[in-house]
Amino acid sequence: MILRWHGHACFELQSDFTLVVDPHDGRSLGLSPPSASADLVLVSHDHFDHNQSRNVRGLRTRVIDTAGRHQFQECKIRGIPAFHDEEQGAKRGSVVMFRFAMGGIDFLHAADLGHFPAEQLDAMRGCDLLFLPVGGVFTIDSAMAWRVAQAVAPRVVVPMHYRYGSLTLAIDELQPFLDASPWPVVDLGSEMELEQEDLPTQPEVWRFLS
Repeated sequence: MILRWHGHACFELQSDFTLVVDPHDGRSLGLSPPSASADLVLVSHDHFDHNQSRNVRGLRTRVIDTAGRHQFQECKIRGIPAFHDEEQGAKRGSVVMFRFAMGGIDFLHAADLGHFPAEQLDAMRGCDLLFLPVGGVFTIDSAMAWRVAQAVAPRVVVPMHYRYGSLTLAIDELQPFLDASPWPVVDLGSEMELEQEDLPTQPEVWRFLS
């Protein structure tokens, strides 16, 4: 399997099929647009920096943007409803966190989670790899992200949705999250080959670099 970061909250996974989650258009964020053609696109919510599925569509691309249970080929996908803020969506609405397995690895993309997910924890626990927002302002911040990470207890946390490089969103940088990490931090490139046996036996933070 290939796991590739396209910046912000957008990730691509290539295995038996290609999946892209939360594509942006690049230009609106000061980033390069995702360069991918996907069989399946997961969209966590209808905000411009997460919902640009037209940028990655192939000839028969399916888009999933709702909570509930879905299936694509042999891949079972669960959309877990959550909120974009601490006021049950009153400020920024709702989001869908997607949990799915590819290549024997259990992934959870926490979207623009904006609160401690007490009611969602049972559905989140036990994942192998957790994509987690850490930049604050529009999502949970680094301190809350660590509360969530330790409650979910994945094997790997991949931080996302933070300020770096040319990104124009006024959110926090990654360093406060890394400084607070009780787990080893592993630096990667923008993509990696990932197999089940590559997962650590003890929790780690994987930092993708653009």
